[in-house]
Amino acid sequence: MAQLRFGYGAQAASAGEPELDVIDVELLVWQKLRVAGERGTEVSLTLPILFEYRRFGLDDPDTEEGSVGTFQLGIGGGLAVDSRLGSRLTLEARAAPMLTLPADFDQQDRFFPAVGAAADFDVAVHWERAFGSHHGLTVGASLRAQRWELGVDELFPDSDEDFFTYESLEPEARIGFHW
Repeated sequence: MAQLRFGYGAQAASAGEPELDVIDVELLVWQKLRVAGERGTEVSLTLPILFEYRRFGLDDPDTEEGSVGTFQLGIGGGLAVDSRLGSRLTLEARAAPMLTLPADFDQQDRFFPAVGAAADFDVAVHWERAFGSHHGLTVGASLRAQRWELGVDELFPDSDEDFFTYESLEPEARIGFHW
């Protein structure tokens, strides 16, 4: 399974710092390994791998000044439950904590290694054959919580701190078609 997300918006900074503008592109891929199941319900181990690019900063993220770009690789493990709710409805839920290894870079393309953690929660209902014999509809919601420890020199040059704690809580609602 794979999920591709794009995001653009603003995010509050910590400790009274100004709001950060954010651009986000992510690919989340996961594999399920069935461990139990009966009568239309399966429990699986889920193994997610996360690839993410995020640019955030004090100014417009389309410009280099005052912004930081981060590439992130995450890997984790969790649980998933798939349950048949009827002949054409399936409920899918999964939760997975991840260890993430972000590397951020500043406007001079200097790289700064960092460490982080994320947790991904997702619930979706799949309606098979909603539109004829092959097309279906998916309605879902997800929540991602992340925390990174980054160097502050490139983002807040006047700060007395050595690290900037970057935290995000990202709720999402979605609707989609499948075949």
